[in-house]
Amino acid sequence: MSFRNGLMDSRVFSVDAFLEHRPEFLEVGKAAIAQVLIPYEKPGPASKVPKTTTPNDDWIRLLLQKMDCSFDDLGHNKLTIVTYNYDRSLEFYLHTALAAKYGKGMDQIADQMAPIRMIHLHGALGKLPWGSESDPERQRAFDPECNPQTIRIAQEGIRIISENPDESAEPDFHLARGQINAASDVVFLGFGYHPTNMRRLGIERNGQRFYCSFYGMKKAEREEATARFPEGADICGGGENWLSTDFIRECVVFSTTP
Repeated sequence: MSFRNGLMDSRVFSVDAFLEHRPEFLEVGKAAIAQVLIPYEKPGPASKVPKTTTPNDDWIRLLLQKMDCSFDDLGHNKLTIVTYNYDRSLEFYLHTALAAKYGKGMDQIADQMAPIRMIHLHGALGKLPWGSESDPERQRAFDPECNPQTIRIAQEGIRIISENPDESAEPDFHLARGQINAASDVVFLGFGYHPTNMRRLGIERNGQRFYCSFYGMKKAEREEATARFPEGADICGGGENWLSTDFIRECVVFSTTP
């Protein structure tokens, strides 16, 4: 059976889930993921709002507003971003917006933002070519061009859980758990609360408050999701029809002091 036919017949919701059970297709599957996602990385005005948002749901613009401070204090914002996404749209948006705001170059923004962690739990489509610590061998520009070299770099940056079943040994998962369990506030956006993903995050009850977006989720689904948090966890949940921006404005209290 070919990769394409196996994926279509499996009826799973993602290529990642298929590859976890079919390791013989790992390399072709990762190349397929790269070839599908790379064309979305378009460095024009429209791409400055990642494809996961709509013009009326630009939650990243709201985040940038809350991060308002002097350039020298930019890295003092107490923020960590953990994502399961492979694309780098969020990084591109943040860096582009901040470079324009402060009149700085991308390398200067990247170095100043270094203390703000951006954790791609399943890897990313290569490293963006900014900052003094970026590895040239793993760099790929934010560009939609697909060719053997760009696909190879993106493919090598993608990680499938079956490649290392013991996710506790993965440095990024270890780092994410530490950041989540040490935080005072944890915000979930666009997250499905799948039991496996919740287990992998290793969430503990340490006095933090969890703000959970439940867009598109019915009552029973929301109840199932909240039951996957530690017993007694402090959870503030959004409504079924609340977009991310609405949810943040209704529920999440940010401190604007770096």
